[in-house]
Amino acid sequence: KVVASSSSTVLSMLNQRSRLLQFAWYDEMKTRDQGCYKCTKDGCGLDFDHAYKNNCYNINNNFKKLTIEEAREQSYWSEYAVEGSRWYSHLKGAYEKSWTKVVRTGFGTFHSNTGTFGRHPWANQDPMFYVHHASVFLVRDLALANLVKNGHAYPPLYGLDEYLTSRGVPECPGNNPTDTTVFKNLVRYKVGQEPGSRHEWKHIMEMWSPERRDYEWVL
Repeated sequence: KVVASSSSTVLSMLNQRSRLLQFAWYDEMKTRDQGCYKCTKDGCGLDFDHAYKNNCYNINNNFKKLTIEEAREQSYWSEYAVEGSRWYSHLKGAYEKSWTKVVRTGFGTFHSNTGTFGRHPWANQDPMFYVHHASVFLVRDLALANLVKNGHAYPPLYGLDEYLTSRGVPECPGNNPTDTTVFKNLVRYKVGQEPGSRHEWKHIMEMWSPERRDYEWVL
C-alpha cells in the first residue's frame, strides 16, 4: 500500500482542471488497460500479479518516478509516439500523471468503481452516456462555428492540416487527415468512391461539415 505523501483532498483535485484530469482520466486509461487493477462492486485495487509483470507505477522499483526516457521502455509506450505529437503527450501524461495521483498526491492505488459511466466496456449501458456525448459534440460544433464567425478557421478541417504541417510532426498513423480510418458507411460516399470502402478522415470531416451533414442541432 502506498502511504499518502500529502494532505491533498479529492475536492482540491476537482478544483483544478489539470488535477481533475490526473485523478479521473489518466489513471483510468493505460493502468486499467494494462490490467493493473481488478475490480468488484465495492471498488478497484491493484492486481499484484499483473502489476509486477507490467511494472505498474514502477512498482518493481518501489514506485520511484521514472524519467520519460525510462518510461518509454514501459509496455504501454508506442513506437509512433514521436515527441511533438499529441500521442506522445498523451502517453507521457498517462505515465507521469497516473504516477503523481498514486504517489505524489498520496491517493494510493485504490480506485472507486466508476460504474457504467466509467471508461470500460460496459460504459454505454448508462442511460446518460449518449446524452453526455451529444452535449460534448454540440459544444464542439458551437466552438467551431465561433472560429468560422471570427475568421480564424474554416471547414472541413478547421486548420488542422495547417497545424500539423507547421508543427512538422504528424500524429501516429491512422490519426492524420489523409489517413484511412477503420470506418465504412459512416458518411455518404462521393461520386467515384467505392461504396463500402474505408473512409479517410478528411472525407468524414467534409461530410460532417455544416454544409454537407445529414443532421442539424435544434436548440
